Amino acid sequence: MKKLHLAAFYILLATFFILPLGTHAAVDDFTAPASAKALYKRLDDAVFQIRIIDTLANEKNVIGSGFRVSEQNHFITNYHVVSTAARNPDAYTIEYMTEDGRTGKLVLLAIDVINDLALLKAAQPATDIQAAKPFYLHLAQDDLQKGDHVFSMGNPHDLGMTIIEGVYNGFLEKTFFDKILFSGALNPGMSGGPAFNAEGEVIGVNVAIHSDDIGYLVPVRFVKALIHDYLQQDHTEEKYPISKQGWEESIETQLYKTQDEIFTKILHEEWGTQKFGAFQIPKAISSAIKCWSTNHSENDEQHHSHNWIRCRNEGGIYISSDYYTGQMGYNIEQVSTKRLSRTAFAEFYSNRVFGEPNLYDSYRNEKSSQGFACKRDFITLAAKQFIAAFCTRGQTKFKSLYDTYSSIALLNSNKDGYRIEIGLEAVSKENAIRFHEKFLKHVDLVTLQQKPAVTLEVMR
Repeated sequence: MKKLHLAAFYILLATFFILPLGTHAAVDDFTAPASAKALYKRLDDAVFQIRIIDTLANEKNVIGSGFRVSEQNHFITNYHVVSTAARNPDAYTIEYMTEDGRTGKLVLLAIDVINDLALLKAAQPATDIQAAKPFYLHLAQDDLQKGDHVFSMGNPHDLGMTIIEGVYNGFLEKTFFDKILFSGALNPGMSGGPAFNAEGEVIGVNVAIHSDDIGYLVPVRFVKALIHDYLQQDHTEEKYPISKQGWEESIETQLYKTQDEIFTKILHEEWGTQKFGAFQIPKAISSAIKCWSTNHSENDEQHHSHNWIRCRNEGGIYISSDYYTGQMGYNIEQVSTKRLSRTAFAEFYSNRVFGEPNLYDSYRNEKSSQGFACKRDFITLAAKQFIAAFCTRGQTKFKSLYDTYSSIALLNSNKDGYRIEIGLEAVSKENAIRFHEKFLKHVDLVTLQQKPAVTLEVMR
């Protein structure tokens, strides 16, 4: 996607609809790679620029890419490409544009906000692309191997349709949201375009840029699932275009279902523990959450030592340009001093404990979420007294979901303090409570054997 007034970091490409699925013969390892020139010539009639039109100015506001996947003129693109129109249907419309500049209206039929996909159909009549048998792309069935050539198409920076040759590097590991790792020069504006194998069959949809020549693709199985789910619905009653409220209800349903699946899995897994200073803390609560450590020693400029363990998931869920959610993480912090007096250290430590939350900066504006409401209480944890602040904020549009933030800090520390921060986005209140209770039951003093009993009544 390319939001014309935003920097290029965000998300990029997509794919969609099946009628007859093409069969996929395995490519022999010793076969020379397909010609990008030949593939472009054969496939370009099925790939388009997708444009979001501001109805007031009658000018494009967002651009991306997309492709046709059926004789009935169904299209696939990224949800993030069309999200502005989905959430503001009175102010924006969706259209495709061919390579030679012909345009036509598109109707949004279905979305998969978790995997950033959208299914559309050309509005009737669509005479400009309504050949007797419009050319469309087939969806691959066989998996690729690392090192296989992959080709991606899209319209980068509104410069014209482009084909890029890259390499398939398997699935992104340790994530809640499956993506294909693609080594190729994806650029903004290519979001929603197809990535295909040497035979021209779609294996994924362009969706995001990580850095130079590293990008992500949505696996084609999610395209198939979106199509399958759409076909299972009753379409006898005309209901398109779907209202803004209808899309928001669909997004909330998808977000709630996904968070429930993620937390159910995490809470049923066995968690290990590791030593951190005087405490035993959780370790490896999920393969999708990566941890990093930092260690800043006391010196002439910094009169305290500072150790961190920071853990969080990679990736997330795009809702709109000012609302990106699905983050989960925690920080465990130790601060200590040999130089500061007890009074000076107590003041420093108190400022850290009661200062602004520093776990994460939510990528949303004030319109998409309420302010945090917090409660403080004292809890006994690992035979020590802690002060705990539990904060929640509701989603303005998604009433069943919350963001939660907690800060749990050791009291009566001499010159050695500990703090735990936990942040969860777009989570049900029940799952937030269950997660905190399990997490804190894995915190203990290294010298103690018993597990502390922790009940978070303050959150209920």
